[in-house]
Amino acid sequence: MSLRFLFLAMICLSGTPSFGQVTEQIFEPGWQERFFDNTEEIIPLLVQQAMESAPELAHNEAAQQIAIENKEIARKEISSGLAFGGGYRYGTLINLVGTDAAGGAASVNPFAIPAVGLYNIGFTASLPLDRIISRKNKINVQEMNLVQAKAQEKIEVRLLREKVILLYQEIAVAKAELELRQEALQSANIHYQMAEKQLHDGEILITDMARINEIYSAAAIGHGTAKVRYQTSFMMLEELIDMRIVDFMNFYK
Repeated sequence: MSLRFLFLAMICLSGTPSFGQVTEQIFEPGWQERFFDNTEEIIPLLVQQAMESAPELAHNEAAQQIAIENKEIARKEISSGLAFGGGYRYGTLINLVGTDAAGGAASVNPFAIPAVGLYNIGFTASLPLDRIISRKNKINVQEMNLVQAKAQEKIEVRLLREKVILLYQEIAVAKAELELRQEALQSANIHYQMAEKQLHDGEILITDMARINEIYSAAAIGHGTAKVRYQTSFMMLEELIDMRIVDFMNFYK
C-alpha cells in the first residue's frame, strides 16, 4: 500500500468534517442541528448581525446625517447677510464726536467738559437677490438628498438580506454534497482495499486495479473539492456578519 494512499485514507476516513474542524474551534454540542434545522430563526438573526456590522449601512447613515445638516444650513443661510454691531467709548464730548460736532474747538474749553460714556448699536442687512430666490431650491435639494439616502439604505438592506440567504443556502447545499462525497469516498476506499487483496491473491488483473484506483482518485478529488466549497461558504458568511459562526451561535443560543 503506497504512502499516498495511506495519507488520503487517513483524511477521508476521519469522518465528515464539521465546521469546528474548519475553523479549528470547539463548538458546543448540537450547533449544527440548530444552525441548519432552524432556518426561519437563524436567517433573520444572520441578517440582523450583517446589518449591524455592514460598512455600507454606516456610510449611508452618515450620508443621511449630512443631508439633514446641509438642510439646516440652507435654511439659515439667509441670516448670513444680517449683522448687528455695537460699541462703547468713554471721554469728553470733543474727544468722542470731534470738534466740529461739538461746536468748534476754539469756543469750548475741553477741561471744563466732564467725561461721559457713549454707547452705539447698529444693524445692517445685505441680502443678495439670488440668495433669496434660490433659498427654497437649496432646501429642496437637501430634502431630496435625504430621500435618496433613505432609499439607498433600503436597497443596501435588501442586498444584504439576499446575500445572507444565498450564502446560507449555499452552505446547506455544500454540506449535503460533502456528506454524499464522504460516503462515496468511503465506498471507493472499501473497494480499493478489497481490490488490493484480490490483486495480491491473483484474482484480478493489474488493469482492473488501475480502473479501481481511478475511481478512488476521482472520489478523493470530489471529496476534497466539496470540502473546500463547504469551508469557503462558511468563511464568506463569517466575513459578511463580521463574526465567527461559533460566537454567533453562542450569542443567539
